[in-house]
Amino acid sequence: MYRIALHVGNIDLHDPHVLSRIGAVDPLCEVSWESVDGRTLAVIYCDDHDPISHVVTIARRITHAIPEAHVDGIDQDLVSVSDIARRVGMTREAVRLWVKGQRGPGGFPSALGSVGGGERGSTQIWSWPSVNAWLDEHFGLGDEDQYLTPEQVTVANAAILQVEDYIDHEWNELVQLDLEIAVEGQAEARRSQKQRELLASQDGDFVPAVELQWESAA
Repeated sequence: MYRIALHVGNIDLHDPHVLSRIGAVDPLCEVSWESVDGRTLAVIYCDDHDPISHVVTIARRITHAIPEAHVDGIDQDLVSVSDIARRVGMTREAVRLWVKGQRGPGGFPSALGSVGGGERGSTQIWSWPSVNAWLDEHFGLGDEDQYLTPEQVTVANAAILQVEDYIDHEWNELVQLDLEIAVEGQAEARRSQKQRELLASQDGDFVPAVELQWESAA
């Protein structure tokens, strides 16, 4: 079953009015709300064959039910060596050796980055879903939840945040160009129609402008 956590901002779960609005929307009743390190998470569990559509729908329902709230995308469950050790019941040293490739099968996921620095040094951080997949494959450790792939997270976040991708932008430009051509074509057709009406109204006495210019030159 998929576990997907949405990061929701500007929402007070201690406000009874907010809680009543959440309870009034069926899909939101099934959402587990958590507070983690100052972040409010709407945790969704689903076995849907299309988890992206499911989570985007939930995000839309949240902002519809609570207009002042904003969904900032799928929460990044970032972990350090200490966090990994605590989650799987191993020592920090064991995890450190996995990271270094000095123990285990190797191929530990790459760190997403590091925080801190200075005299105490920096702390590397990883995406828990990628670490969890590695642990499950090689040791049968980690949790039993299924997570979105990085590609799926990117697609879901783009939909939640309503971001246009390059193809959308290019398509919109083509549509706009087609509209401009169509408008110009209609304008040209109207001009041609007016010229035909003017010629018809002259009953054959109309002299083209080119001929007038030739007679003046003579």
